Amino acid sequence: MLIIVDNTTGDQEKELIISDDGTGQDIQIPTIMISQDDGHKIIDFLMKQENLFTPVIFVQKFELNVVDDHPIYEIWLTNSDDSGLKFVEQFEEYHLRFNGNVTMIP
Repeated sequence: MLIIVDNTTGDQEKELIISDDGTGQDIQIPTIMISQDDGHKIIDFLMKQENLFTPVIFVQKFELNVVDDHPIYEIWLTNSDDSGLKFVEQFEEYHLRFNGNVTMIP
């Protein structure tokens, strides 16, 4: 797993977005981008360990925007990677199970 730590702090923090420039279609590394504050917490933890390669377990919480009890979610894709289209095609079955009770923003 690759962890990218954002280099902005405090008021500069924003929604973090990772994108592909179209050259990474053959590279499949699970990746997450985190805030600088969270990155420092991980680094501090690892520096206190006798073994720098101590396993760290990450749990990611996904939050949905909700307006009037109606969840809204977005799907971000790159047009240079067919796997995004494949994901949307496979995900359609699950989206339809919501029976119009959620909104997806493409």
